[in-house]
Amino acid sequence: GASRSVAVVLTHLMTSSGARLQEAFHIVARLRWRVWPSALLVEALLGLEAKYLEVEGGKRQQTPADRAAVCRQIGAHAALATAWHNGKPAKASDVEAAWNEAS
Repeated sequence: GASRSVAVVLTHLMTSSGARLQEAFHIVARLRWRVWPSALLVEALLGLEAKYLEVEGGKRQQTPADRAAVCRQIGAHAALATAWHNGKPAKASDVEAAWNEAS
């Protein structure tokens, strides 16, 4: 349960409490480190978030910077969790540095 089941939980948090994807992911990742939803699911969740923001009458908007921040947060966490899962020592600062280098 690291990708699809996580996406279901994220969807539930977003639709039941109005949490943004980044907030929902932070909640889930705090409780379970082994979390790495696929890029396709992250895109679907971002689309769901955008749709819900429109339904709210546009009070909040999803900007490209918002999308990039969510992808960075989830991607960096996924890289770190994958390393830990495979028994490789890794630090969040190493993952952030690699993300910056790849960007």
